[in-house]
Amino acid sequence: MEMLRFIEHGHDARMLGVADEGSAIDTPEDLARASTLLRIHTAPAIPRFS
Repeated sequence: MEMLRFIEHGHDARMLGVADEGSAIDTPEDLARASTLLRIHTAPAIPRFS
């Protein structure tokens, strides 16, 4: 919807394809899977020192 408003006000918009597998989170099981993937593929915001 935001993009339609942007175009309605006379702005140009461009799109490009991206390689993304994306995940819908519709069930508790989907949330658990997404949480696991997030933990695996992201670094901590604050480094932990031993």
